[in-house]
Amino acid sequence: MENALDLTQHTPGTLPRHATYLHQRTAGRIGSLARLIRQAAITTICDGTERITKKSLEESSSSTSSPKKQGAPQLANRPERHDADMKTTTQTPGDEFAALCRQAWDTLIPARAGYLADVSPHYDDVLHDVAQRTEHTGSLGKADIAALVVRKRLSAQTRWVTALMSLPDTHVRVVTERAVTAVRDTTLTRSEAARTGRGIIAELPGFRTGDALASAILTAAAPKCMAVYDRRVQHALDTLRLPLTPTLGRYGRYLQLLDDLLHLRPSAR
Repeated sequence: MENALDLTQHTPGTLPRHATYLHQRTAGRIGSLARLIRQAAITTICDGTERITKKSLEESSSSTSSPKKQGAPQLANRPERHDADMKTTTQTPGDEFAALCRQAWDTLIPARAGYLADVSPHYDDVLHDVAQRTEHTGSLGKADIAALVVRKRLSAQTRWVTALMSLPDTHVRVVTERAVTAVRDTTLTRSEAARTGRGIIAELPGFRTGDALASAILTAAAPKCMAVYDRRVQHALDTLRLPLTPTLGRYGRYLQLLDDLLHLRPSAR
C-alpha cells in the first residue's frame, strides 16, 4: 500500500514503523486503514508536503468506524476564483482553455492521490512486465499483446483476436518494433510520436479503430512518454470539460492535451 502512494517526499518504511498505531487507529480493518492512508495522502499533496508522518495520520479526519467518504480537502494557498477574475473583455479561446486546465488541476491532484491510495499496488504488474520485456527486445509479440488484453479486461472471443493470433509472431514483432521506435523518437514531439506510433499499430488486426489497447501497447513501449487512453479517461476529460473528439488522430491529440495540462500545472508548493 505504501509503494502505491508515489508521494515525492515520502520516506519508505514510514508506515510499517507506525504499524502498532495504525492497527490501534483502524482496529485492524483493512478498509479503515486504506481510508486513513488515502486521506492522509490527499492532505499532504494539497498542503505541499507530500510525505506522510505520524502527525499527519493523527490529524487525518478519516474515520475508522464509518465507510463514508471524506470530502477532498481544499488546496493550500489557493485563492478562490471569482467570475470577475476569470472573464475579461479580451479573453480568447486559448485563454479559456488555459483557465479550464488550471481548474482541472484542482480536481486532478487530490483525485490522483485518492486513486493511488485505493488501487492495489500490483494492478499494473502486467503492464510493467511487458514494458520491461519491450525495453530489452524492442518489440512486442503476441504473448505480450495477450497479456495487455487481459489487463484491459477485453474479450478475447472476437474475430480480430483470431486474426491476430493467426499471424506469425515475427510479423507482429516487425510491426510493433516500428511502433516502438516511433514512440521513442526524441526528435519528435510527444504528440507527433504518439500519432506516428498509433498509425503503425493500426496495421495489425484489431487496432484500426479504438485506442484503448493500442495506447497500452505504446505505453509499454515508452512508459515515460506515452499514456493509456480508455473510456474512463474520456469520461474524466468530459467531466473536466477538456475537449477530445473521437475523430481520426485522437491518440495524438490526447497526448497533446496532456502536454498542455502539464505545461499549466501549478508550480510546486
